[in-house]
Amino acid sequence: MGWEVDVSYKDRMICEVEHYADCYIVSKLNEVDDHCKDITAEALSSFLEMLGRLVRAGIPVKDSASLIDPSGEEVTMCMRDLCPDELCNATDALIELREQTDMNYEDVDEEKHLEICSKKAEDLFYIRDKWENCSKGAWLMAPGIDIYTKEQQESIDYFDNTILPIIWKFTFANDKRGAYVRQIAPHHRPTYWWWCEADDIRYDSVFFIDQIATLISRYPTYRKLLQEHVDYTEWFEGMIMGRTMNKS
Repeated sequence: MGWEVDVSYKDRMICEVEHYADCYIVSKLNEVDDHCKDITAEALSSFLEMLGRLVRAGIPVKDSASLIDPSGEEVTMCMRDLCPDELCNATDALIELREQTDMNYEDVDEEKHLEICSKKAEDLFYIRDKWENCSKGAWLMAPGIDIYTKEQQESIDYFDNTILPIIWKFTFANDKRGAYVRQIAPHHRPTYWWWCEADDIRYDSVFFIDQIATLISRYPTYRKLLQEHVDYTEWFEGMIMGRTMNKS
């Protein structure tokens, strides 16, 4: 993900509205009075996260970062409040949640069940999102500081190394994830892969794997057709990536 493609008129309008909304936030921040420069740790954490969200949207925020003037130590201490166990628990919860979507429940509305699971996935991905946004805000406020402790970095690695290889399993939540993709500037989307990777896959595609396997095993012509589609998709995506690299 992360390369620019043609988007629909609706998506362009949504992106434009969100862009102006973020600009409005910046303009309002510029109205903060000097007496607001004394900021609590909780407020500083929210401020760092908000700056990170503006950065990911592609909004210039250097002026906004100067609205408050915490020391590098204050920013560092604020980042230390991010709990490694919280992110590790979110990782484990995502694995458990994905297993729940594979279960067959009697007397359960499948659509409603997926909606509940999608909301849970959104909440768990948001934890990783908060960490990334806070780190971007921290770099703006205090360039050069050590953003994460060893334990925090290990929890990030655990989340990323566990979830990224199987992110396709969470395409059932693409309706929720897609709303975040539209808020992220194209060049930042590879960083925010928990929202953006495989966001263009139909939400129920992965649930047909058993049926597809049956078709492949029974009908050689289906296997051949599927391979043709795979070859074309690989060629097409390779061509798009080549064009993107040439532009850069």
